[in-house]
Amino acid sequence: MAKFNRRVFTKDINKSLGSKEMKTRAYKIVQDKVAEADRKMVQNFDSHVVTREINSGPDSSNISGTLGGYGNLFSFIGFPKGSSPTDIVRAYMRKGTRVYRTARVTTNPNFVEMAFRIKAPSLQDIEGITPSPWEGKSWIRGVERGISGLGYYINEESKGSRSGKGYQSSKEIRGYIYKPIKYITSIIEKFNEDLQR
Repeated sequence: MAKFNRRVFTKDINKSLGSKEMKTRAYKIVQDKVAEADRKMVQNFDSHVVTREINSGPDSSNISGTLGGYGNLFSFIGFPKGSSPTDIVRAYMRKGTRVYRTARVTTNPNFVEMAFRIKAPSLQDIEGITPSPWEGKSWIRGVERGISGLGYYINEESKGSRSGKGYQSSKEIRGYIYKPIKYITSIIEKFNEDLQR
């Protein structure tokens, strides 16, 4: 029967697990996991009611429920007719995640742990690339936290409207209050959950 020194054997195993080859393999595993989480994140973004409502343009119904069922987010926010405001968010999500190759390696007699730093999409970054068409604040931030002026909003065709439909009345005509909805926040939270699985 072959004999071995447990201390030396464990040391050799740990050394091999922390080798360049094993780090490369671990890096590839992490990359694949992140790529799958990215794919799901874009899928969740495209299927979200806010994305679908905005993508449907000024003739959409208010499927998000943010406007009390009246009008739609595209014309209420005031996006230019024919524009695709969600495209920039989708593009960011597709390339906004990065796995750094350098790993922090922790060893003990029972296991080797490799930790890779990941730059993940953030709400702050997305808010920075989504300015509202009518003011400097992010329309993403508005969707999640609230947008004023719903009581003055008229969902009708107008030559003076950026969207071709929807404009603000000079006086309040209804008592509607905008209903905030979790949008990008919920998508990023789900992305982070997927990474932990």
